[in-house]
Amino acid sequence: MEKINKVNVKCQECGMEEFVFASRAKKYTCCSVECLAKFNSRRYSKKIEKTCINCGIIFMVKPSHHERRKCCSYECHCKTLPEKLKKDGNPNYKGRVTDHDGYFFDENNRNEKKHRNVCKKTLGIDKLPVDCDVHHRDCNKLNNLPENLVLLSKSSHRWLHKQFGTATLKAFAIKKISLKELIEWSDDKEKATKLLNLTCITQSVVLKQGELLENLV
Repeated sequence: MEKINKVNVKCQECGMEEFVFASRAKKYTCCSVECLAKFNSRRYSKKIEKTCINCGIIFMVKPSHHERRKCCSYECHCKTLPEKLKKDGNPNYKGRVTDHDGYFFDENNRNEKKHRNVCKKTLGIDKLPVDCDVHHRDCNKLNNLPENLVLLSKSSHRWLHKQFGTATLKAFAIKKISLKELIEWSDDKEKATKLLNLTCITQSVVLKQGELLENLV
C-alpha cells in the first residue's frame, strides 16, 4: 500500500499540532475556522505609524498597507499627483467633457459622443448603422456642426484619410486647396468627387426624398 505523505504542523493561534497533507501544509495557518478568525483579527489590529508625505501628519495603517499607503487622506493623495493626472488630465475625472480620443461627450448622455448624436439628429434617424463612421470634414474633432460632419462607411472613411491625409483635408476645409485639385490627385476621381461633396445636411435632404442611406456612402 502506498504511503500517504503527511506533515506535522502547528496552529498559530492555539498551538495545537496535527498531521496534514504536504500540499496543505504549505499554506497552513490555523486548525479551525474559529482559530483563523481570532488570528486574523489579532493580526490586522496591529497598525503601524506612518508620516503623510504631503502634510506631515502621523497616521496609522495596516501592515499590509504600509508600503503602498503614502498619504493620510484622499485630499493629500490628490495633491501629490503629477500635474498631468489632475482634474481633466485624469482619465477617471468626472468633470471631463471629452473622451480619451478627444471627442466631446453628449451633454445628455456621457455614453454617447456628441458628433454621432448631431449626425443622427440631422439625418432624422434613431440609430447609426453599425458599419458606418461619422467623419469630421476639417479633421477637427471638436467642430461638431452639421455642415462639418458626414456619415460614411468604415471603408470609405479609411479610404478618404489614406488618400488625402489629415493636413490636406484640413486645407480643403478652409479652402486653401480647391475641390478640383483634390480630385485630380485622387486615384478614384468619381469616388473622391462623391465623398468630398457630402455633408450631413446634404445627406438629410436626400434621405427625406426617400433614397437609401447605403447609396450615400
